[in-house]
Amino acid sequence: MASGRSAKQAQRTLGSLLEHLLPGSSRDPSCLRWPPDAFGIASYLLKLSGSYIDVLHQWPPRGRLRRHPSGVQWVDWVREVGQRWRNVSTQTSTPLPPEVSDLWKRVLKEERTQIDVIAKKRELSSCLLQLVAMADEASAGAGITQPGPKDSFSQQSSLLLAGVGSNGHCTLGRALSPAQIRILPKQHSPRGGLTLRSLTHHLALHVGGEVTPFWYTIPQAPTTKHSMNLLIAPWPLKLRPSQFGPAPGTLENMPPGFGFAEFKPDDDPTSVANWLADLMDAAALISGTIDGVVFPEASLSQGEYLRVKKLVLARGAFLIAGVLRDAPTPGTPCSNLLMFDATHHGVPMTITQSKHHRWRLDRGQIEMYGLGGKLDPTKEWWEHIALGPREVHFVSLNEQLSLCCLVCEDLARQDPVAELVRSVGPNLVVALLMDAPQLGARWPARYATVLADDPGSSVLTVTSAGMVDLTRTPRNGKPSRSIGLWKDARSDFTELELPPGAAGLVLSLCTERMEEWTADGRSNRGFTGYCRLGGVHAVSVVSRVTRRKSRRKPKLSKP
Repeated sequence: MASGRSAKQAQRTLGSLLEHLLPGSSRDPSCLRWPPDAFGIASYLLKLSGSYIDVLHQWPPRGRLRRHPSGVQWVDWVREVGQRWRNVSTQTSTPLPPEVSDLWKRVLKEERTQIDVIAKKRELSSCLLQLVAMADEASAGAGITQPGPKDSFSQQSSLLLAGVGSNGHCTLGRALSPAQIRILPKQHSPRGGLTLRSLTHHLALHVGGEVTPFWYTIPQAPTTKHSMNLLIAPWPLKLRPSQFGPAPGTLENMPPGFGFAEFKPDDDPTSVANWLADLMDAAALISGTIDGVVFPEASLSQGEYLRVKKLVLARGAFLIAGVLRDAPTPGTPCSNLLMFDATHHGVPMTITQSKHHRWRLDRGQIEMYGLGGKLDPTKEWWEHIALGPREVHFVSLNEQLSLCCLVCEDLARQDPVAELVRSVGPNLVVALLMDAPQLGARWPARYATVLADDPGSSVLTVTSAGMVDLTRTPRNGKPSRSIGLWKDARSDFTELELPPGAAGLVLSLCTERMEEWTADGRSNRGFTGYCRLGGVHAVSVVSRVTRRKSRRKPKLSKP
């Protein structure tokens, strides 16, 4: 017997669902004036019914299912309709393309069809698939930082993603409630298998409110620039077991075999700021420019972060940093945060994202990091941090590079953010870790491969030199100082080793345009950028004291 929920869905009709999504306006073709709204409705119906697989049965449609003129290629036709749709999407007095209105009328004729039988109605599925393709073509480049003036569609898309006109919510949708359906920009289409994500180049569907997405366009370089230099700052350089220990206070809901543990970073804003200034000076001599600086998870205290932020922004770079913010009152959890800072039109901008999952230290990890004198190895210890709202922030830096960041367990725990990240397909995912050496045989490589395979994102993981050096080398293992790992869709892992005497690494990233295809046969004409690792350069630091001494004139001894 079907469960109550599945039985309810089986009885739901297409008409009742449309009325739920578009109260009072679902029968008006003008409800489809904005292409992302039409995409949201059609793709949601395809997802609920699973009927998107019809794109493999016979495409483009033939015979009575065909909606495009004889002798016209499917791809050329759908692009031409999409462009006309885009042109009238902001003009309320101009009629919609008749091809769009005709498809919608055919969908409405099936309003009594139950959702679970849409897949059995080939013509209905064909109409929904064609609407998705047209809306996708109409929305090319939505939300992506591009050169030159924007057309009306792009301008309105940017406002919607910024929350203007959508009650403060980030979505490309105008008529659809963000609590039910969000439409987001998209960068990558999967190269294998068949999912709803296989149908589009430019639009992504996100359903539900478990994870809230945000989208920002923050141009950081001319769009003709196809490379970027990232400085990996593996702070802290040294860690002590005494910085780890049981969290104080009364801890509720914790069985006897478990406990809460905390980590206390050193709080020395002057030291880290001076070290970073020296590191950026040395890195600039090697690479010429530094576009961004990356600090690992929980590497900075709040005070240290404020000094680092001021320094990095003053030098024209953006900052990605893991920050441990003190608990508001003793005995309460602290906050493990990811901070993204950049300058947008001359104004500093800060994005804050909380870690979504607590770290659990078991016996193996306690022994590996040498923490047995501080944490009882017979117990399992949960990281004592507050869990804030589950959010993922996407940032478009230029025409070919959009990124998002994750914190440690958020990379490993696929629920609930992985589906959202795969739907959007950012070019680059940066994961901040508090972890052992980053090796191709360890867990970060496993989960980086998942995102590199589907949707094709490049993944960079970063940990601190202090955590690497705190790690006990496994028996018969080779010592490693790999503070990072790089994986992209086109190459194998690259372990980012920190050589003796080096204080950081500069990664030279280049963007390579490649062609992707949707399941219905549409090419993106090489629009998608694949982030590749073009070089790794070790950076050594000469301290300011040493530099001052070297500049002094040598004293001449008396004869």
